[in-house]
Amino acid sequence: MPSSRRVTLQQVPPAKRDTTFIGATLTIVGGVLLQIAIIIHHTTLGNIAVTAAAIG
Repeated sequence: MPSSRRVTLQQVPPAKRDTTFIGATLTIVGGVLLQIAIIIHHTTLGNIAVTAAAIG
């Protein structure tokens, strides 16, 4: 199994492999940042709603 993987990697040009890896990394990082932003957004809205309810 490992030998066939090595052959597959050698058939892919190094630049292409790096670009794919960087693209995958950026996609993962972007997804994580997006989720954090959504969580912060929802938390902020929740705090505003609670504050408004307390004041109202």
